[in-house]
Amino acid sequence: MRTFTLWACQSPRAFAQLMKTGVYRCGSEELDAKYGIAADYCRSMYRWFTAAAGKHMAVPECCEYPLWLVPERERLQSSDPATVYLRLDVPMDQVLRCNLSAWEYRMACRYIPFSAEDDQAHIRELAHWGAPDDAAII
Repeated sequence: MRTFTLWACQSPRAFAQLMKTGVYRCGSEELDAKYGIAADYCRSMYRWFTAAAGKHMAVPECCEYPLWLVPERERLQSSDPATVYLRLDVPMDQVLRCNLSAWEYRMACRYIPFSAEDDQAHIRELAHWGAPDDAAII
């Protein structure tokens, strides 16, 4: 079976759970700790992503939120010096590739353009309404 070598950035608590039980699933407590007042929004976005992923791959019912993995260790960043970096060999059928830039736009409530022309049209529309950027609308 072909695998991808991917990297994860996890809290010491998540790593301890993985070592103790052999399984780690991101839960609401982790999202609360990471996102604070934005946790409810992030929970809804992560649930949407998990449901959308289910259209492309098998997602176990017990997996409510995704775990984010990257192909290069250097792409991971954490301000917590206790962060644990994991190298994982993941079977191809358990990986859903996504456009991380588009996801970050969506998480920041930004418009995701279909093309450069669409992006320019969106910028003109914002200017028409007196908004300098997407954040001004929010």
